[in-house]
Order: sequence, then structure tokens, then C-alpha cells
Amino acid sequence: MKTYFLPPTEANLLKCAFFLKKGEVVALPTETVYGLAADAFCDEAVYKVFRAKNRPLNKPLICNISSLDMFYKLSFSSSKLLQTIFEKFWPGPLTVVVQKKSCVSNLVTAGGSTVAVRFSSNSILKKITSMVGSPLVIPSANISGRGSFVNAFSVYSALEFKIRAVVNGGVSEIGKESTIIFLQGSNVKILRLGAVTKERLREVLKDAIFIN
Repeated sequence: MKTYFLPPTEANLLKCAFFLKKGEVVALPTETVYGLAADAFCDEAVYKVFRAKNRPLNKPLICNISSLDMFYKLSFSSSKLLQTIFEKFWPGPLTVVVQKKSCVSNLVTAGGSTVAVRFSSNSILKKITSMVGSPLVIPSANISGRGSFVNAFSVYSALEFKIRAVVNGGVSEIGKESTIIFLQGSNVKILRLGAVTKERLREVLKDAIFIN
């Protein structure tokens, strides 16, 4: 498979959206690290992500959205706490784990009843997600178990011939993975500390109960 290395022109973003709609995998920049994108509602495409990364199928994937309306394609979850997260942290480097809709594939969630959702602030990723019109799975663009990449050239070197394209969006702004939290009612559990600190979460989510 030829892997295209593309500058982020309008024509190239449209090309990547076309690839994604056809079930291909494309590496895209985020504000944290580069990610591997595929249509979250296409199992064939999602499986290609696992294969390209050599990722175990029992590890769930994060889904990226480009609007709050798109969140409700993945989950019915609604609460005051979630609304605060929407207002204070999104778009941004925070991933929330919530109850999934039945339409979300077990392949994405590793058979679980929850789905991990983020809303990246990266303009390229937001635009392509909007063009596709569907949430995109977006795990880090690397071989599973190895370090994440913050530039397109490293992604291309590691994944050439395994994916359809790499979009060169420059160096990732943050360079650290998103923080992941699990929400259940007013309870918050930090599953992975990343770009958003524990102190910042406690400062903003004053009414939440943080559990270990």
C-alpha cells in the first residue's frame, strides 16, 4: 500500500476525508500527539487500525468528535458534570469515558459498555472529522507499546505501507497524551493522567466526587 505524505491543504484534507469514508486509515495531528484515524462506525476500518498498530483487540480505542452533536451519536449520557466538562475542557486534551450507545461497535470498546470520547482542539482533525460526518477512532499513531510521536515524519517512518496517508500538521502543540477520566453520576475516576492535571480537574469539577 502506498502511503501519501500530505501537507494540510484543502484539497488534501478532502482527499483524507474520502479515504476515511472508504474505510482507510489516515494519520492526523492532534494537539497532544499524532493519532491514527478511522471511521468509528466502520468495523473494517477500525480493525485496520489495530492491525497497523499491532494493538491487542482487548484494548479499547478513543473516539474523536468535531461537535457536541456528534457526542450524542456515541452516548446518551447527560449530566451537570458532563455539561461543565463540555464548557470548560472541550475542545481540548481531555477524554471522557461514558456509557455507550448500542450502535457503537464492540470492536471500538473491546466489548465493554462504555466508550471513550474526546473533542480535539486541533483544527485539521476537527475539519476532517466534520468532513467525514462521523466520529473517528484516534489512538496514538505508533506501534503499540512504543512511544507516541509528535511529528508527521516519525509517523511516516514507522507506519509507511501500513496506512493510506499521513497529514503533516507540524509539531504537536502539547506533546503529551490526553487525560482520561471515567464518569458515573457525580463520580470521577482518573484512568490516565496526561495533558490535563489532577489539580485542574479538581479546580473545575468542584461538585464531583473523585474516586480511586
